[in-house]
Amino acid sequence: TLVSAWIGQLAQDARIDQSILATRGDLVQFLRHDEGARLRQGWRASLVGENIGLLVDGGAALAFEPSGTLILEHRSDRPIELMVSAPQASWTEPTPDAGPTGISD
Repeated sequence: TLVSAWIGQLAQDARIDQSILATRGDLVQFLRHDEGARLRQGWRASLVGENIGLLVDGGAALAFEPSGTLILEHRSDRPIELMVSAPQASWTEPTPDAGPTGISD
């Protein structure tokens, strides 16, 4: 997952093994709201758990730096609007304003 990739990046930046920060099982326990989850206690909670909580609650986002590294940042609350139209089935006639793919602009 993207969260696992971020944890891997965090571990790489700290020069420690990723499993010291969080395992897949740790993430599952955290997301299930298990009180005994390692990501809800101590330094893991402040470094990893609280930040994952921000992601889940929509207060933070993960983004790629130009160098390719992942960063955690505050959300801008400005979603990118995508203009997506459903492709036409091959057995239907293309609309008059459709391009060579059969999809209208």
